Amino acid sequence: MNRQARHRGPDGEGVAEFGRVGFGHTRLSIIDVSDGGHQPMSRHGAHITFNGEIYNYAELRAELETAGGVFQTRSDTEVLLAGMAKWGPEGLHRLKGMFAFAFYDERDRTVLFVRDRFGKKPLVYTRQDGVFYAASEAKQIFAAQRRRAQLNAASALRYLELGYMNGVEETFFSDVYEVPAGHYLRLEVDSGQAELIRWYDLSSNIHRSEDTYETARERVRELLKASVWRRHVADVEVGACLSGGIDSSSIVSLSSTLFPAKRLRTITSFSTEPGYDERQYSRAVAEKFAIERVEVEPRTETLWEPGLHAEVAFYQEQPLAGGSQLNEYRVFEAGHRLGLKVMLDGQGADEYFGGYGEFWVSAQFELLRRGRFGDFLAGVSARAEAQGRSYHATLLGFVSALRAKSQATSQPTNADWLKRHAPSESKRRQGWQHFRDLSLEELSRSSVPFQVHSEDRSAMRWSVESRLPFLDHDLVEYVLSLPTAFKCRRGVQKAILRDAVEELPVQVARRRDKVGFASPDARYFFANSASIKASLAEAAERLDAFVEPEALMQRFCHVVDQRSSYSPVFLRVLALDGLVRAFDASI
Repeated sequence: MNRQARHRGPDGEGVAEFGRVGFGHTRLSIIDVSDGGHQPMSRHGAHITFNGEIYNYAELRAELETAGGVFQTRSDTEVLLAGMAKWGPEGLHRLKGMFAFAFYDERDRTVLFVRDRFGKKPLVYTRQDGVFYAASEAKQIFAAQRRRAQLNAASALRYLELGYMNGVEETFFSDVYEVPAGHYLRLEVDSGQAELIRWYDLSSNIHRSEDTYETARERVRELLKASVWRRHVADVEVGACLSGGIDSSSIVSLSSTLFPAKRLRTITSFSTEPGYDERQYSRAVAEKFAIERVEVEPRTETLWEPGLHAEVAFYQEQPLAGGSQLNEYRVFEAGHRLGLKVMLDGQGADEYFGGYGEFWVSAQFELLRRGRFGDFLAGVSARAEAQGRSYHATLLGFVSALRAKSQATSQPTNADWLKRHAPSESKRRQGWQHFRDLSLEELSRSSVPFQVHSEDRSAMRWSVESRLPFLDHDLVEYVLSLPTAFKCRRGVQKAILRDAVEELPVQVARRRDKVGFASPDARYFFANSASIKASLAEAAERLDAFVEPEALMQRFCHVVDQRSSYSPVFLRVLALDGLVRAFDASI
């Protein structure tokens, strides 16, 4: 199992057995890089194997020392071990960080398998022939069981039809499950009984704020500064991803303000395709703070190469989602080449500050419901200007979004060529949702579960730990407590974030478009259709349990010949085939 995870921890490894319980660990040394942080770690009949970082470990250590605790290392692992031994699961609420760990207490002979509030660190499990297995990655389980992976048909169909990944306990492999974010699984060693328990619920931690906009702006600023400060806790160099968007630029700007003497190196992914090149913004941030910036240009055409899909799928343990995910993968590869072990990234902000188009729709509809027609019209004008569209076209787009009640949340594949071997996911939602409900859905069930999975696997494949300041629970809970008008203000999305980070260069703070590490997937599809056709035909034959190869290729030819709307289904078939090939998975 350790050998399968050496990319996650190349700096050391350990194995320990405690009767019927065995722990393994591979180490990426970041805090207390001496041998004192070696794992698995044991103290007084309590044992732990831990992946992640506890950012407030120094405060917790001081509290435990006041109560008589004695420590032998400077590691956050020892603090976590002592805290769990003293406080048990109630101590989880004291933690600020990202974590997945197994904790065994010999006193009550139970093992707790714990995952952090937003699932930033992975934890999967299964049971076979009376043996319970848990790991960071499924490939570790397959190695221990000496069995061939089997594709989960329900997950495969959800992905092919709707593009859904993550957000459910099922993985892409049969009989392998995730411990959900904010949960722990309690396993009784003697009886083998297991119980899944929720220890954190975001919705129950949101309390409506009565703060004024100015007070809220200051509070957001302080919470984000504190989050960035905590994520610089390390005994190694900390770098950052820098796309040129508001989120990553905010993190880099605040890092430079908080740590002016630190050497912050950043990595930017870019494309020279018109509309996808953000370098003017990332360069503005780098120049303002005299930051060293490395630029990487992923070869987007490789997105259609079968070899790439197998490579990425082996580490993601699910299909590649698209060019944006490839860009992320290459950014962390560049970080690895630079010798970085820790990188900050801006994932998670859009989902509660309201960066996506559906949040604008929600905010505008709230204005209409409250009779604030002037503000509504001003918001439409602002949106039209930001997108370079006419006022009339923007208004029609808003009306169309409200009427989209019968549309699925993601574009489905063509039902004519899907064989129904498993129940189809038919999740639908109204064209309008309350801003806060939409945020909760994105944070808990759709966007963020995928993002944190992809982020962790892309970074750890290159032995880099990615830290996400915007997914600090104090910050998330506070912003969700604020009125919608603070987040979408006079039609401007993420308004309070723009105003809170005073250090942002003007051209970044005022930008209204959204690109991020986006990729021109459709353009390369049409430019490389001849080579894609052959690869797609082979993939479809291997996946004939799910697709009708002849019908799929007919549709492909029609799209290419007519230059009609690009469909992500072709990439999904190639990507799912890559996963099957990477694991030699049975179907």
